[in-house]
Amino acid sequence: MLSAFPALVEWERSTGSLVRGAIRAYKSKKAKKDGTSAASAARKASQTEANEKLRVTDSLPTLGSFKNGMGTLIDRLAKELKDELRLESPVESLLIDREDTLRDHSAWKVRARGLEEFCTDAVVLALPAYAAATLLQPSAPQLSSLLSAIEHAPMNVVASAYHRNQVRHPLDGFGFMVPRKEGLHTVCTIWNSSVFPGRAPEGSVLMTSFSAGESHDDLMNASERVLAQTVEAENAKILGITGTPIDHAVWKYPRALPQYTIGHAQRVQAIAAALHEFPGLYLAGNYLNGRSIGDCAASGFQAADTLHSHMRT
Repeated sequence: MLSAFPALVEWERSTGSLVRGAIRAYKSKKAKKDGTSAASAARKASQTEANEKLRVTDSLPTLGSFKNGMGTLIDRLAKELKDELRLESPVESLLIDREDTLRDHSAWKVRARGLEEFCTDAVVLALPAYAAATLLQPSAPQLSSLLSAIEHAPMNVVASAYHRNQVRHPLDGFGFMVPRKEGLHTVCTIWNSSVFPGRAPEGSVLMTSFSAGESHDDLMNASERVLAQTVEAENAKILGITGTPIDHAVWKYPRALPQYTIGHAQRVQAIAAALHEFPGLYLAGNYLNGRSIGDCAASGFQAADTLHSHMRT
């Protein structure tokens, strides 16, 4: 819980109750939005409490994206890197060189497909845990073992577009999540066109559904057509959808989401301790301290700041 939902843990720790913590976070968030003090927001909230329905989701950070989609971030990074960016050159080996007596610290030898082997003072591995583990196994077997212990669950994704009049549900929110006891393949469905503007043409809607492959091996191994039909049939029953979608797209990820299993926080601490033995090596990714886009950005900034401090010493 500490790793997956740190805000909930902090609410309980600071107020003794998830509900009180959610209310306090909601008031603080509202105060910042309205430009008022927390005390003023609290008084206003208490005055209108009888007419307002507080949802826990109102207390959580708001969702965000780019106007033209998440690809905007990648395009901008590529533009900034210019000729420094190397595409279609996967790293095939990463070895530490402790024998260079001309250096006061270790160097890393990197071999990538299509490039000559080169040495560098620092390396940032912004990779899934299992990919980083493979590269580090020859030089850092203990660290590699810790990374390999982080499980990644499979996930199927189905994006479906419909004419608005095909969907009876008002789609007035974020989407819905499905408890496991319901026995459905769908884990959750996000109403993209309700959450973000410009995600679907006028008169149509777009939704994206996630299906966990770990509990449904039959669906993980099914064709994209069968996967889409299964998930869309479940959405149709829940949301009152008639007819077939205008269009859809399917993605299948055998190892998608890192799992914050029991002991994850301790595992991350052990990874941080193991890194001390390898100056110039840094990790960034969603398997450490958060899986959201914001958490991933924070992980990247932290790795960059630590790297800059290392290079100045």
